[in-house]
Amino acid sequence: MGEEPEKKRSPRAKPAGDQAIPAEKKKRSRPEQAASTLDTPVEKKKRARAEPAPDMSQEGEAKDASVIKQGSIASFMRKRTQLVGFDTGHFKHVQYTVEFIDNSLDAIEAFHWKNTDPEMAYQIESGVESGLDKLVNLEAEFMDANTTVVQGLSPDLANVFSTMGESNGESASAQQAQAPAGITDAAEDEADESEDSRKVEIKTKLVQQTDVDARIDSIVTAMEDLINPYIDRVLSEPIIIIKLSEVEDPSLTFLDEKTAKLYCFEIFDSGTGIGAADLERFGTYLASSKSEKLKQTRGSQGFGSPSAFSDAQNTTGKPIQVISKHYKADVGNITEFFTTGENKKSYSIETQNIDTSFKHGTYVRLYYTNVKYKSGFVDTYVKQTALMNSHVNIIFIDPYGDVHEYPRLVNEFPEEPKYAKPHPASMNIGEFQDMLRTTTYTSLKQFLTHSFVRISDKNAQNVIYNTEDELQDKVGMLEISDKDCITIPEKADDFVYLLSEEQRVFGKSTKARKKMVIYLLSVANSAAIDAYKEIYKKYKATMKEIAKIDAEMKKAAAERDAAEKKKDKSEISKRIKDLEKSRKDAEKSKQDLKKEFHDFAKAHKDAFEEITDEKVESVIMEKYNTISVSGIEPKDISELQVNTLYKYFTIEKYLAPPTDTAIPVGADVLESVLVQEFGLQISKFDSYFADDEGSAIENDVITLPKTQKELKEEAEESGEEDQKYQALIKLSEDAFVRKMAAIPIIKVTELVTTIKKDFFKDLVDYPAEAYKNPEIYAEEIVEEDLDFVSAVTRPPTSGKGLAFVVEAAVAYGSNVKVPAKPADVVYRFVNRTPKLRDNADCAI
Repeated sequence: MGEEPEKKRSPRAKPAGDQAIPAEKKKRSRPEQAASTLDTPVEKKKRARAEPAPDMSQEGEAKDASVIKQGSIASFMRKRTQLVGFDTGHFKHVQYTVEFIDNSLDAIEAFHWKNTDPEMAYQIESGVESGLDKLVNLEAEFMDANTTVVQGLSPDLANVFSTMGESNGESASAQQAQAPAGITDAAEDEADESEDSRKVEIKTKLVQQTDVDARIDSIVTAMEDLINPYIDRVLSEPIIIIKLSEVEDPSLTFLDEKTAKLYCFEIFDSGTGIGAADLERFGTYLASSKSEKLKQTRGSQGFGSPSAFSDAQNTTGKPIQVISKHYKADVGNITEFFTTGENKKSYSIETQNIDTSFKHGTYVRLYYTNVKYKSGFVDTYVKQTALMNSHVNIIFIDPYGDVHEYPRLVNEFPEEPKYAKPHPASMNIGEFQDMLRTTTYTSLKQFLTHSFVRISDKNAQNVIYNTEDELQDKVGMLEISDKDCITIPEKADDFVYLLSEEQRVFGKSTKARKKMVIYLLSVANSAAIDAYKEIYKKYKATMKEIAKIDAEMKKAAAERDAAEKKKDKSEISKRIKDLEKSRKDAEKSKQDLKKEFHDFAKAHKDAFEEITDEKVESVIMEKYNTISVSGIEPKDISELQVNTLYKYFTIEKYLAPPTDTAIPVGADVLESVLVQEFGLQISKFDSYFADDEGSAIENDVITLPKTQKELKEEAEESGEEDQKYQALIKLSEDAFVRKMAAIPIIKVTELVTTIKKDFFKDLVDYPAEAYKNPEIYAEEIVEEDLDFVSAVTRPPTSGKGLAFVVEAAVAYGSNVKVPAKPADVVYRFVNRTPKLRDNADCAI
């Protein structure tokens, strides 16, 4: 629509923008009528905001008064720690254990996954192992520690002494004698008072420093008392030590010992340790590390341990004590602090350098009040945790002084889970809106393809296209070409506008630039009006048909969900497919009508007249900006746009999320742990050299080990070069039989090397001759009252956009106690963590 010679306007054409309108004339000018016709809810809101607010001062109200006070999440959570499990009762003891043992396990595994220094790795038996730290809720992982060593006096004390100056070996009286001769008696008195004041200040500082040193010694002593009995493992293996003890404190006069007891909670882990920079944030409420990236870890939500600190302070008024040494640091750090409602820390002992007896790790001590400790809660949780985390030593010392020790049973750590971007199927609209508001991507396509997993360029284009297509129908403006849009009014007789992208010279520029120009269809051109109405009616009929099909599809989907019989579901699904086909046909008709609108605008070019009224321009451009989703930044998207975008974001079909982000424990590990934990006696004659398909431990079928000859033939055929395999083949017949008789009854995996053979010595009590002549010893070989264990790991899969893996293990035997309640029969875990609530709700 280029510029044309000025024509004489038709009687119904828009008057010039600067044309004066008499005040007494009631009939509105054409631009005002058009703006009124195109009035939208957004425009109404703008006018409402533009109207001056009523003056309340006449009613005696203070204009700036407010009864709503701004708070913080830290302040709220400090008073509501029960929301995350710290409510008085036996489970409160468990909750303290949960928060810190989970963080310690994450920390141990992260240290193993991140550490590449062989000298720093955990040493255990035949292999090199490593262990701990995805530190408590700290988003910056493995930051180098600030290891500045403070020599001599503390900085505060050094500053005090520095104010005295250097004496150069002279006495104070000698220095006073060197004062200016004109000094007055009053000045001398003032100097004496100042000197006395400095001495008092120094003395106060010394007393304070002595008190701090005493508290530091007390904390260090408590830590050493906890870890020294296990120092060898602390220095060489992944280990967590927990101690819960009931203590007395006469200063807590508010404590009613009949209903509540004071407990000291201590935990140590041999993990990476916390660097000085991260130690400053340790204990504050932090943003979740899972907010944008997902990883199969236990903690990292940012509320657990800070809430524990808050509860400890709320119930006792005592500070939190921490000693930690980062594995890259030369020295450790010690601190004692309170957390505040402003999500800050108030230090009773500022962070100081300290020598530690451990290479790396973290020690935490705090106090809290709760009901009297009872067995069956914390000890059970620790036991179940140890079952699923057998790659770590876990020691729990309960308030009775009993030591519950769970030694490490396997060498290998689980694989490191991969970080995963969220999958579209796992997103709700609130999370989607938050991501739009906080993203740094400048286009919607970039946001979709880079913020989520499994969204290809094609997926993103489909989502954006369908969003814009529906927005065009909602706001009444169709994009009929790359450069032209036409309005679709509510009624056929309303005004029709054409928005066209053209090259125009405007403003101060002397060169032509891109500009959106608005045209109005002249009602005086009856031929054009009739042509438009014909297409308009077909478009409206098509939209009505689409709405009808959508309603039928929604109803049919509800019927299918409610149907109980498979046959009924199948029939309804078939009907839905037919409806989907009809809708596709209707959508195609709508796209064809857009082409008809484009041909109409091109054929009736002369029937459109340019509009320059600002009010009309504002309304038309608002419609255009609404439908142009692809051209705006994600953070600027409107409510209507985001709702429509989310609709097609969830409708689009994507590939399932990758499953390598879900790391199983492994059936072999589960079986091995159960055998060792409960002392199960499994058949000695189960096949050691079986393949995976036939290696399940079965007690009702006795399978003898393969003969040496069979092993040799098998090795030659497969080209097996394994040293253990070859060693068995080269043995003499008698030596081979003795070797086979001593083999633990476990499946062939790398895990076999981790099973301590001492545990199985009492099982191997049948003569080696039984292996040579099984027909003679058949009756002796058949064992009675054998135990049973079996585990299975399903292949990783996904649901609702999240990858997961399901594993199950079952065991029974003479050493498994008769259960007293459902929780003693079924253990349920999530991310290797015992399920605290409804842990026995299962179909078994």
